[in-house]
Amino acid sequence: MRIGFYQLKPLHGEKEKNLEIIKEVIRKSRAEILVFPELATSGYLVPDREFLEKNSFSVPDSREFEDLLKVVRSTGTVSVIGFPEKFNERFYNSALYILPDGSFGVYRKVHLFYKEKLYFEGGDSVESGIFEYGGFKFGVMICFDWFFPEQVRYLVLKGVNMILHCANLVLPWSQRAMRIYSVINRVFTLTSNRIGEERYKDDVYVFTGKSQIVSPSGKILARANSKSEVLRVKDLDLSESYNKNINEFNNIFEDLKRFYPYKELKDWK
Repeated sequence: MRIGFYQLKPLHGEKEKNLEIIKEVIRKSRAEILVFPELATSGYLVPDREFLEKNSFSVPDSREFEDLLKVVRSTGTVSVIGFPEKFNERFYNSALYILPDGSFGVYRKVHLFYKEKLYFEGGDSVESGIFEYGGFKFGVMICFDWFFPEQVRYLVLKGVNMILHCANLVLPWSQRAMRIYSVINRVFTLTSNRIGEERYKDDVYVFTGKSQIVSPSGKILARANSKSEVLRVKDLDLSESYNKNINEFNNIFEDLKRFYPYKELKDWK
């Protein structure tokens, strides 16, 4: 399956321009699944509620969603896009996924980072980020969710073959951590990060780039640098993620059953 990321520097507070860039990238990618960074339609730094009023949109009742749906239908590219969502007069740091058959879902970031807590509501459903396509199962996470290995393990226990991680990373550890998560869960991971920096008053965010795709053995299959906008698409055999054996005597989930909270593992197959 052809899966990729687009590492970009969103135009801060320019929702319409960012959406046009995203739609054009989808059209030219020739990917089956394409993942964009966190808050790719707006930029990251939120100075006030007015910014969110201007740059958010609702799903499915919005022109923005309808335009994205048309592009996904016409290209056949599953698209996962970070955006500020407005729902019931509240705002969420969300990721929208749209499939070519018109089905869609929204994952709302569960673990909010730093001043995100001043403007966004936290999500309450990890499972809302799970979807199936092409005979495989995918799980969406957003940025600081990576700090909680329990979320990755939960998705894998639900049968996810690949983690799709939309990010605006400023801490230096995530890319290494996601590589480790691939190994200890025998799962593919993809991190679509952004580049550049944003400033407002005393807040300065420098984003680390280095978007990547990692195999269940920990091999980096694709990697961007820390400064360039770049599209990367790779052909992946996701069936590799079904093999949970470390060697002939150790299977991750069979061994995990020896740990009391997981004695009744049923979902991972």
